Amino acid sequence: MKKFFIAALSAVIGLTVIFCGCAERGADGMNGKDGKDVSIMEVYQTFKAQEGNENITFEEFLKEYLSYDSSAIEEAASLQASINRSLLSGVSVLSRFTYNDVPCYVDGGVFGFGGSTSVGYIDYHQFGLGAGVIVDLDKEKGDAYIVTNCHVVYDDASKEIYSKEISLFLYGQDTEDVNYEIAANIIRYNGKDVYYHDTDGDYYLTDQQLVNAEKFAVPATVVGASLTYDIALLKVQGSDVLKNSSAVAAEFSESDDVHVGQSAYAVGNPRGYGMAVTQGIISKDSEIIPINMSSVDEESYNLYRVIRTDAAINGGNSGGGFYNAEGKLIGIINSKSVSEDIDNMSYALPASNVKRLWKLMRDAYEGGSNKSGVSRAFLSAEYEIAYTRAYLNGNVAEIEENVVVTKNGGNLESGDSIRHIKITNGAEVIEDRDVTRMYHLEDALLSARRGYTVVVTVSRGGTTWEINAGYGFVGVS
Repeated sequence: MKKFFIAALSAVIGLTVIFCGCAERGADGMNGKDGKDVSIMEVYQTFKAQEGNENITFEEFLKEYLSYDSSAIEEAASLQASINRSLLSGVSVLSRFTYNDVPCYVDGGVFGFGGSTSVGYIDYHQFGLGAGVIVDLDKEKGDAYIVTNCHVVYDDASKEIYSKEISLFLYGQDTEDVNYEIAANIIRYNGKDVYYHDTDGDYYLTDQQLVNAEKFAVPATVVGASLTYDIALLKVQGSDVLKNSSAVAAEFSESDDVHVGQSAYAVGNPRGYGMAVTQGIISKDSEIIPINMSSVDEESYNLYRVIRTDAAINGGNSGGGFYNAEGKLIGIINSKSVSEDIDNMSYALPASNVKRLWKLMRDAYEGGSNKSGVSRAFLSAEYEIAYTRAYLNGNVAEIEENVVVTKNGGNLESGDSIRHIKITNGAEVIEDRDVTRMYHLEDALLSARRGYTVVVTVSRGGTTWEINAGYGFVGVS
């Protein structure tokens, strides 16, 4: 759309060139006078006189005879503004992991008598590259919360599992070898280079370190993470880089639903080359895909509800924002299909759960809870179980198994359909929505907290009534 915007303006501005020489051809021309450029306004006035149409407006003239469409220009300009604002909400993420899984050797032996000697397993480091989205920002304090994928800061093959050294880089400060550099340094042991044996020969084991980044790096800490949802929440505190930046917090879409054919764009850190944008449409509004998040178990898969898009996605885009044409966050990019016969099948985690999930993680963190990993959206308490599992049957969430609600003596039975959910905290209404898709129910339950009241409207055999699920909280374990 940016190219269209520039081309459209060029078409108008370039008319002085297009029409140059059409009327007066210069000193050697028809009238012997020096030529001059013809302005678009002169063409407009000449057109009105020749056509005898003094009432045609300048915009109508452009639209009819020069294919000018002001609404298209305004739409392109609006999209361009949205994209540039979204870039200011994005961050590149570098997560440092520690490994100790390779047997290491030194030439000449430890005591220098020749050969190679094992020195055991020595710690070494590698970086994961991804992206994130600022969802809450206090520039005066230099504080922020950033949403990213769990797999950007998680590796079950590393010693720390969740990275303990995370550096964020804002848009314009995120270009490798310009604003930061990842240097590969040979590990030394007693003054000797360390390497490991491989079936193809000997290879040096390098220790990757982030260098030359003090000016731009923003240190961050993992304060919440969920492999079940592939979402992690990062916290930044007291960053001078943030205080002096143009960073802004992203805005979530108010609607929980997206639609096939809807325009969208992705902001991420493809291949670790810095923040960039790709554009496409929503190819499918909701589907379930399996992804292996484990580095140690190739048979382990998690199921994720995602939005499919044809926007180009590459490694490093993980954790980046997925936006609608108005610049509202509708998802977090997390994966793509990779195969020789597959093109443009990329996926984003829906913002309908992300916008509730990150607040759940924040509340657990700020409340001092050590349970910051959310396993799934379920409502439970000491008194009752209001909802355990549902599946999509037509356009409603239907209870698959009997669920006992002991707080007020009501039961949900197999075949019951939940039509509406309302969550309140005293007089404050937290959620109040119809349930037309299964995920509406699960997403809404992510807003529940201990002490909140949950009321579900249930349909059974043509009869509809309300069940007060009492007081509960979303499990965080």
